[in-house]
Amino acid sequence: MISGVTAGSRTPLLMGRNRELARIEAAAREGRPVLVRGRAGVGVSAVLQEVARRLEVSGRRPGRGAGSPWAEVGTDVDITPASARDLIPLAARRGTSLVVDDADLCSPEELRLLAETAWRSSVSLVLGAHADVPLVSQDPSASVIDLDGLDRASVAHLASSLRGEVLDADGGAAACLQRACAGNPGRLTALLDLPEIDDLLVRAADTEDPEELAPEFAGLLERSVLARVGALTLAGQTALAVVLVAGPHAPLALVQGAAGHDGLDEVLASGLLVQVDAETPEPRHGAVGRLLTHTLPWQLRAEAQRLLGVAAERTGLALVRSLPSAVTATWPA
Repeated sequence: MISGVTAGSRTPLLMGRNRELARIEAAAREGRPVLVRGRAGVGVSAVLQEVARRLEVSGRRPGRGAGSPWAEVGTDVDITPASARDLIPLAARRGTSLVVDDADLCSPEELRLLAETAWRSSVSLVLGAHADVPLVSQDPSASVIDLDGLDRASVAHLASSLRGEVLDADGGAAACLQRACAGNPGRLTALLDLPEIDDLLVRAADTEDPEELAPEFAGLLERSVLARVGALTLAGQTALAVVLVAGPHAPLALVQGAAGHDGLDEVLASGLLVQVDAETPEPRHGAVGRLLTHTLPWQLRAEAQRLLGVAAERTGLALVRSLPSAVTATWPA
């Protein structure tokens, strides 16, 4: 389902995306559908936030939403999920633009309804996804933008901006960061947010062969994140599992009902989750969320699913599309 119209809670840095942004903005102003694709962490959400900002400045009055696997019980979730009502009226209003993130979490029927309504009203539709959305990618009139990873110069530029100091693009530190994040700006941001990165960057600058430190850079994020998880109580780990299993854009009442305030407060204090205003808590960085999801032990996943089932029944919600399953189980005991 499409969760209601949302406002951007954070403004991520955009590096090396000027050409893509110009293409998206031009297509949206012409009323053509746009699909922005890229692997998780490559910056799809950041690009969509900037596109929405530019459209608003140009007077297009963008409506913003995001795909979610949760819907209200009793609605025809394949056709008109309840919270899509926030966007469907906008799709029928000329002079607007619709920007929908995580569109791959929406059902094909839901997207088709939104797209048909937008087409009849000449409203531009901009979708972001981490997987293909055939409804748009197979449309001859659509613009499909594939976001690739950053090159070393862009990695150095982004790192310099985040740290407030110049990082030589030809230096060992930039080379190690490039290898550790594979050009993924989300993972790079998560790495640079770790206190432990400072020592590694100094060592990379001082050593004759900084490439020898590449394995330490590559494993730093996992070591640091799992150490924080290991410091949580069982209640905190369970609350964290609830957030991960609930998926992106899950309703706040659902997550709070399943996780409990004490457990959520503990994870928020640990820095693993963040909460902006009254929005649903989410991993501080997408790269951290993906790491934790792929290492979530099955016991905690099962308990989180049980708690979410109870909370969903109480809040009148249902899971209408499956969420990714765990790959391994390596959280600290």
